[in-house]
Amino acid sequence: MQEDPIARKRSRGGMLDVGDDSEGAIQTLMNIGARTFAIKDKSIYELIMADDLDPERTNIHVPNIIHKLVLNEGIESQVVSQVFLTASMFFKKGQLLEPQLLKVWELIVELTKEAINLKKQIDDYYEKELSANEKYDLDRANKSAPALPKVVDLGTSMKTIIQKAEHMYQIMIELASVILPRLKLKPLAHFSSFSTSVTEMFGERHGFSIFLTDNLDFMKEIKEVRNGLDHRVPKVSLKDYTFNPDTTVCLPSISLNSKDAKFDAMPVTEYLNKLESIFSFAEVLICHLANVTIPHMSGEIKEIPVETRRYKYVRYCFYIPGLDFFQQ
Repeated sequence: MQEDPIARKRSRGGMLDVGDDSEGAIQTLMNIGARTFAIKDKSIYELIMADDLDPERTNIHVPNIIHKLVLNEGIESQVVSQVFLTASMFFKKGQLLEPQLLKVWELIVELTKEAINLKKQIDDYYEKELSANEKYDLDRANKSAPALPKVVDLGTSMKTIIQKAEHMYQIMIELASVILPRLKLKPLAHFSSFSTSVTEMFGERHGFSIFLTDNLDFMKEIKEVRNGLDHRVPKVSLKDYTFNPDTTVCLPSISLNSKDAKFDAMPVTEYLNKLESIFSFAEVLICHLANVTIPHMSGEIKEIPVETRRYKYVRYCFYIPGLDFFQQ
């Protein structure tokens, strides 16, 4: 019997170019449930098979494999490593029910996108303030009458930054609710209720409970700053550069004074540096969720020695003490 030409085409081997040379080489392929990701130095793509697009095999012109850009950064990005690649150490095919695993990875991709965008917005702000400072210093060095520096669109920049951080906040809550449905977290829950549920489930001395309790004030600040900037309420004070009576200049500053969270006025750059700890928070949260969910052969989650890391910025994986084996 003559073989179906579509079947013959789809069973044929061949080469696949994913992205372009500027993104570096494909370092690994990762199968997550029914999804396959191609991990490159500077990007991550999803590979979509012809049979996924045309399961009835009615169109011979469908390419055997189509690639779709998922993330515009890859292994070389620290935030991609802290979120996407750290999750890949734990949430693998066969370790959760497939519908659950697919939802987890949908959220991991979304969380990583928000982390990339947040990091970019923060770095853009640093550049704006640095440029304003350099111009002011140059005017003074040239003995010109210096104009008071200004960060262009300070309010808009800060609002965008804190919105991205709060998006990460909500995605992390949803991720926890999918991985641990026993928590019975409500949609748009706060970290305070998340922390309470984890403590009730595992006890106040459990590492997961301690981690959430220790970071609760930080997460509350994100929520309160977002509300203050979005709704223009006076609990958040955001100021551009100001002159002191002695003609020295105060840097842009931010303060928070609300019922649930507060901090004194500090330079915006100092606040943003603190805000960047949300990336390591997400990283460690993923480890805790894996630790209480994924069976790991009497092992433990442990920091990977730098010299044995498969990926430069991925710090954690399951470790099997008896075998002295890091499961990367």
